[in-house]
Amino acid sequence: MTQTYDKRKGGRKNRAPSRLSEVIAAVFPVVFVSVLAFVAPLLFSCKVRQDHVEGKSSADMPLGIGHEVDHRMFVRFTCQQGQYNDLASLLLPSLSGSYHSTLTHLYSRDADEGAYSDASLVVLAACYYVFPLFIIGCSFPFGLFVPNMVFGSAAGHLFGRMVNRAPWLVGTRVAHPTVYAVLGAGAALGGWTRMAIAISAIMLEQTGNTDSLILMMVAVLSSRLVGAVLTPNSFTDEVIKQKNYEVLEPREPKIMSTLSAGAVCARDVVCLRPVEDVASIVRVLMHTTHTAFPVCQPAGGSNERFYDPERRGSKQDPVWRVETGSHEPEPELLGLVTRATLLDLLEEMVNSRRRSERTAPHLRVPASVMDQHVNFLGTGMMIGADELGTVPAHVPASRVYRMFSLMGVRRVIVVQSGGGNRLGGVITRRDLLDAIEEEEDLRDGGAARELRQKRERGGGSGPRQRRRPAGDGAQGGALLTPRPRASWASGWDDSRTGRSLPATVEH
Repeated sequence: MTQTYDKRKGGRKNRAPSRLSEVIAAVFPVVFVSVLAFVAPLLFSCKVRQDHVEGKSSADMPLGIGHEVDHRMFVRFTCQQGQYNDLASLLLPSLSGSYHSTLTHLYSRDADEGAYSDASLVVLAACYYVFPLFIIGCSFPFGLFVPNMVFGSAAGHLFGRMVNRAPWLVGTRVAHPTVYAVLGAGAALGGWTRMAIAISAIMLEQTGNTDSLILMMVAVLSSRLVGAVLTPNSFTDEVIKQKNYEVLEPREPKIMSTLSAGAVCARDVVCLRPVEDVASIVRVLMHTTHTAFPVCQPAGGSNERFYDPERRGSKQDPVWRVETGSHEPEPELLGLVTRATLLDLLEEMVNSRRRSERTAPHLRVPASVMDQHVNFLGTGMMIGADELGTVPAHVPASRVYRMFSLMGVRRVIVVQSGGGNRLGGVITRRDLLDAIEEEEDLRDGGAARELRQKRERGGGSGPRQRRRPAGDGAQGGALLTPRPRASWASGWDDSRTGRSLPATVEH
């Protein structure tokens, strides 16, 4: 009899998308955008190029004698010789055979106002407003930055034309519509990214016009303020929230100074013993998604097996979970071993017996090696406790927050206060975010929690349980009381955490 255990990365039981759905998700936006870009110009009539207008001399051109318009920037499309389609010139500039782009058309003063109709600018802005809606959810490395620039430029150019035609401004010197196009592009990017200085510098480098720098900064700041009133987060921040990415703000919240590391850490920790059998290592890799595991010496120095394979029908945890803060004595922390190290160790043991496993897509551990033991002490596979940078339980959580945001650590091991290396818990970015969310729930009476639970239920995960009792601050209360916690795995993966590990056990 053979059993195959397979544990995929992430730990969630979401249904994997089929190949057909992935192909449709990639092909449909491209086909839709391409068809729309070719069909929309057919609704517009052809226009005669300025160099083919009878009786019009070079002096009558927009820039006068010596400055002729580069008519290669206009796209003929389905028109006759000497004519062009204005919307095709804006949507499909590559068909002209020149280096001109859509932004070049909108920023160029070579053509007069009649070169592009108002309707073509409206359709251009509408198309570049709709295009990102189909591209944004796909795994394409484009479709966000440039469409915002084109949309803002088209809207700004159209607004500049309206200003120049205003009856109350007749006889007044008004800026060219191309100036409004540049300001519109900066305003669109400023409201989208909420980055004022960076967007101003990008637009300055693109145009090379330092005279409009002040106007650009005013437009970007104004769009940023309007965007902050409408939505509190930028587009990038909103995507991070929707996908539940574990991202910390550069500055720690004030609530972090009132909490301790012991009040924030997770107390349900999956550990390994200094001398572990291969079967236990396989079960740890199969039943968890953690990127590293603390190596601890059980209290009293005992090394008894915590999982009995003869009792498979009984309720027993297949891995060693340490509940810190309970009445049981905490184990002594010896070091940390990463998931990638364990995978390399198993691969080396299997390949020494089966050379064919070197090219196998999955690592299959035979039953003959399950009873072998691995000693993590003195072998270089384990990071010592002195090198981990552990923190005592009474340390303020603000210090731990700065370790994550400034040093980029993946996890922080918490030890008991009073000296020694007694394991107290593990802190990840998820633990810090959970602590911040719990404090927000206390302040607003639970309204934020209800909204968050609705969002999580829509994303396939249930609401989180409350893990920290009220009043457990940095200085008072029992800092290491047990809290329910399903997992302390971090979303930051090592190089080989995504590898599947089916274990074939013959019995």
